[in-house]
Amino acid sequence: MTQMETSQKTEGIKAVETLQLDRVRYLLEQIKTSVPMFEELAGLSEEAKSKAQDLLTQYAMTLRGSKVKTEELESFFKKPYVIRPVPGKQDNWHLIIPRFIDANFGYLETQTESFNIFLVNRYMEWLGALPEELKRQLGWKAAPQLELRDYQKDAWNEFLRWSNIGVFYPPSVGKTFVTLWIISHIKGPHLIVVPSLILREQWEERIQLFTDLKLDVDVFVTTYQSAMKKHGSTSWSSLTVDECQHLPADQFSKLSLIKRKYTVGLSATPQREDGRENYIFALTGKPVGLGWQHFRDLGLISSPILHVHPLKNFEGKLDVLRRLLAKDRRTLIFADSIEVGRTIAARFDAPHIHGETKTDRIKTLEEAKVAVVSRVGDEGLSLPLVEMVVEVDFLFGSRRQEAQRFGRTLHSTQKGAEYHVLMTADEYLHDRKRLFSVMDKGFDVRIIEEGVTQETLAKRLRNEGSSYPRPRRSGSRNNTETSKADLPTQTQESGGAIAGVLQLPGIQRILSSLMPADKKLYTFLLQNDGKPFTLANLALLLGYSSAESLRHSVNLGTLIGRKLVEKVSLQGQTAYRTNIASKVSAS
Repeated sequence: MTQMETSQKTEGIKAVETLQLDRVRYLLEQIKTSVPMFEELAGLSEEAKSKAQDLLTQYAMTLRGSKVKTEELESFFKKPYVIRPVPGKQDNWHLIIPRFIDANFGYLETQTESFNIFLVNRYMEWLGALPEELKRQLGWKAAPQLELRDYQKDAWNEFLRWSNIGVFYPPSVGKTFVTLWIISHIKGPHLIVVPSLILREQWEERIQLFTDLKLDVDVFVTTYQSAMKKHGSTSWSSLTVDECQHLPADQFSKLSLIKRKYTVGLSATPQREDGRENYIFALTGKPVGLGWQHFRDLGLISSPILHVHPLKNFEGKLDVLRRLLAKDRRTLIFADSIEVGRTIAARFDAPHIHGETKTDRIKTLEEAKVAVVSRVGDEGLSLPLVEMVVEVDFLFGSRRQEAQRFGRTLHSTQKGAEYHVLMTADEYLHDRKRLFSVMDKGFDVRIIEEGVTQETLAKRLRNEGSSYPRPRRSGSRNNTETSKADLPTQTQESGGAIAGVLQLPGIQRILSSLMPADKKLYTFLLQNDGKPFTLANLALLLGYSSAESLRHSVNLGTLIGRKLVEKVSLQGQTAYRTNIASKVSAS
């Protein structure tokens, strides 16, 4: 072969190779047009699959010794990508897709000549929709399908503006979902603290139901006490304090020191008996709230009637409770006292949920036709199927507790949900101020004349005055099961000799010199002058959550040092009292 012939042959081969390369480029362009950016990674139509297969077969034929394995090609169409976990990064994956597929998912981290490599995690969902097939393979639940109402959007916008908010909407209108929305839209980890185990169960249930966040990985739900012991030194993305009206309490205020970027406080009743309401707002953030009437106008909360039954005694309460239960409605019975709760549960064969009930609290309450619950069910408990709430035993005149318990009927989705409060005549006379928190919100309160008539009540009110002394009765008001026999009774009538002592100039000067907590304690002891009280009983009667909380709030040493308060022994326990009456009579 001559040199010229060789040269011509070489040029001919080059021309063929150039043509083949041009053909390859053309075929690749055709493949790209036949495999557009698809909403689902495995979502090719049969027509697109057939066209792509023909093009790839033609492409293979242009390559020497190549052919297309159609059965493998079918597998490619089913899953045209590879998922690999990112080493050293929990819940992060690499999504590897051929570059000829014009698709963008997550964050494009790098490219090779043939593949795009995307970084994918659950937060990429907010940058652009991820295919459902991909989320299924990664074990994700669907992102929360929450359509925020206008007032919830207001809360979200305030959070975006201030980073720290307190949400003070009524029960049942979606405070919890504001937090679920927030923690689903910002990177974790998140900490949610609650006052009881029953609320922890409820939060965990809703997180699993409405978000794709992993418990104890992305979000942690724990009680106040556990948060301070186990999570106080951890840095969090966000902290949600449910029932944040407890936050100003001495033993819980440490929660405000937990390190975090964002804060959300939730409460339907931002009131306190110790006058520390301002700290509720100071320790949470920008207040967000609307009047309860606004939500009634929107049709989001009902207007149940609060029925008050003044009765002669506890047996009268049981008789009325028996008649109410004969209605055969799904009923929740509140009994503050553990002993009273046990009595009712035994009498009516109902489960009793209290502080010592460790597991399945929510499940038990949801499944029982009638259930008895202690103070652990006061706050945040949502039972949509409850048809009647009956309050048999309660914490004296606590307005906040009444509003919280009444709020359980607002969570009900049942038409005509009822609320009943069973009170002895003494309880009505001395604790009726607890009803004001419901009246303040515009709800109707009706007195049901059964054991005691309104005329009798009015006569006793005229005789005893309009003040609200502590009730003359025994009974535990503490989940720590304080014995009924341990609670002292008050014998002084309003306006009696002791009331006169309170008006003495010297006593007035002493009261004006005391700090608010000391003044509250000293006034109470003067009203019960001569009677000794243990710290546990004082904490209970003055509205503190524990004796330790009272000890930290008042300066007992100073009061004793000034000889305003005496330390005495009561049945082997340390107790405290004033003894002004004896000094006045002696003079």
